[in-house]
Amino acid sequence: LPAPESPAAAGGRAPRTARERALCEVFAQTLGVPEVGVTDDFFALGGHSLLAVTLARRIGERCGVRPSLRALFATPTVEGVDRLLGRAPGEEEREEAAAPDFAAEVRLAPDITGARRDRRPARPSARPLLTGASGFLGAFLLRDLIEATDGPVDCLVRAASPDSAAQRLRANLEHYGLWQSRYADLIHPVPGDLAAPGLGLTPDERTALARRLGPVLHNGARVNFAAPYGDLRAPNVAGTEELLRLLADSGSPGLHYISTTGVYAPSRGTDPAPLTESSPTGPADGLPDGYAQSKWVAEQLVGLARERGLPVTVHRPGRISGDTATGACQDRDLLWQLIKGCLQAGAVPDLAHGTTDWVPVDYVSAAVTALSTSERPGTRAYHYTNPDAPGLDRVFEAAARLGYALRPVTPEEWRACVSEHPDNAAQLFLGDDGRSGHDETDHRRFDSGRTARAAAEAGVRQQPLTDEVLTRYLTYFQVTGFLPAPGTPPGA
Repeated sequence: LPAPESPAAAGGRAPRTARERALCEVFAQTLGVPEVGVTDDFFALGGHSLLAVTLARRIGERCGVRPSLRALFATPTVEGVDRLLGRAPGEEEREEAAAPDFAAEVRLAPDITGARRDRRPARPSARPLLTGASGFLGAFLLRDLIEATDGPVDCLVRAASPDSAAQRLRANLEHYGLWQSRYADLIHPVPGDLAAPGLGLTPDERTALARRLGPVLHNGARVNFAAPYGDLRAPNVAGTEELLRLLADSGSPGLHYISTTGVYAPSRGTDPAPLTESSPTGPADGLPDGYAQSKWVAEQLVGLARERGLPVTVHRPGRISGDTATGACQDRDLLWQLIKGCLQAGAVPDLAHGTTDWVPVDYVSAAVTALSTSERPGTRAYHYTNPDAPGLDRVFEAAARLGYALRPVTPEEWRACVSEHPDNAAQLFLGDDGRSGHDETDHRRFDSGRTARAAAEAGVRQQPLTDEVLTRYLTYFQVTGFLPAPGTPPGA
């Protein structure tokens, strides 16, 4: 989470109890400001995710209980942290925030319907619209859309001007090794904002976009696994509704919503039935975080749009890994943060590591592009998972072959190794009762056979994640500086 350009000034309520005073001091010390009020927002005052790690550690040292990063993102105030730590003796019990009413959230505006759609054949000038092109999967989707259509692609990008949007898109493609000079004339940036009314477009801009609208690949979202649903609703839910309204006002052949397999609640059974493309999602109140809940609600809006005659399809990728050809990966993935933390500490917890659940980004992007440009009538959803995903142990074995020294230690020793060095990436997983943030009790299984067959018919097949590919991933992160070089002392 980047720091705001102009942090707000502190001005919240003064502390009333000894613990509130202690927490205010910890907040102020971490932020480097003179004082912090009980109701001041840590992130509004200039905090960011790395500072939040420091804040969590200092709270643990001062109060005896370390909150998780998820908890800090959900309640980033002294008041909220005080509530997390429990009532102090003699303090009156305070009312907890109400959980979202998801049934009430699943409502699609009545004007979004297929009744008034432009039924004429697509104009020769029609071109795809892609959201989320400035992200990891978005970069590959943009590359593959250009290559598949050999024509311009509209990209809705949060930016102040078309020039700054174009620069942002080019930098993203260059970062993952995808840029080609000819793309400069084929990428048409559309400055806008998924979280803003009307996508942040003027009426004339929206009308022009609707007139030339080809297939819509809605990949954009705010991704934050610690933020509550309310913080993600505007970009992830309202933004989807605005795109469905744009679809209803156009002659587009259809909207393809990029969701996630995270819309299925974790399974606690020992041998659950596999989840197929037609399995019911949710339930919403069983989903583990606000991000998954926001994607679930958005999917429900897409389903309502389908019932009203709009051509829509859902695509659900699992945990996306890097490019099998180049090794290009995203470093903001939580599993890679855990891997990095282990390499930094030179130790791995002596536990059953489980599967990575990785599905290569080049497969997901190529399959989504192929299936969205040669859509099969009546198809409602596709799944992108990997039945042969490597275990985390194979990743550590590949790292050992590259020269990383990794000793197995008890979970308690591992937590101590990570806690000892504040810059260790696995600090993200510490907090609350001291357990790591990796959930070992989720036994979901996915059967994506129908999608794999459809993709194969379109000429796309998933490449296996061999040891060579895993080595390619690790080497890519070495070159970018995300991973320490082999032999780097812990904490260096």
